[in-house]
Amino acid sequence: MNSVRAANRRPRRVSRPRPVQQQQQQQQPPQQPPPQPPQQQPPQQQPPPPPQQQQQQPPPPPPPPPPLPQERNNAGERGGGGSGWE
Repeated sequence: MNSVRAANRRPRRVSRPRPVQQQQQQQQPPQQPPPQPPQQQPPQQQPPPPPQQQQQQPPPPPPPPPPLPQERNNAGERGGGGSGWE
């Protein structure tokens, strides 16, 4: 099998040896930009602070519980059928 693969690779390289070089040149420029990403990493550290705001939001939810007692009273009146007793 190795001999077959080698035979397939040889003709391809010989058929278009120049095009391969052009492709490599295009790939080289993209490799240079990657070094810049490191500078973008510092800004990523700023986003973490927002999570703290989310922690402050949870406290507000506690107030809603008070309305529950009213619902119980209404449920009791409905269940007892006050109008029915009349």
